[in-house]
Amino acid sequence: MEMARTSLAGCAILSFNISDSGTTENVQVIKSVPNKDLGKHSRYMVKKWRWDAANNDSNPASEKRTLRMDYCIGGESAEESLQLCKQQTQLACG
Repeated sequence: MEMARTSLAGCAILSFNISDSGTTENVQVIKSVPNKDLGKHSRYMVKKWRWDAANNDSNPASEKRTLRMDYCIGGESAEESLQLCKQQTQLACG
């Protein structure tokens, strides 16, 4: 809630494994801008994710993934929020 009140913009880069059963494991924050709180909250969310196999392969395998999550919280209108998000994509997070 605090991040929403301050109209925070930022991003987090995470690395994680998807097990052969579809659980998210070994979630690590690689970088979090402008502060570590975005990374901490992103990590918490990603740890809860469950994955389905992309195909009907009878032998699913674990996978390693890297993900960038962008945050652009705030804006007085939908148009202003959209503009903030477009600017957010230009932020150097990595």
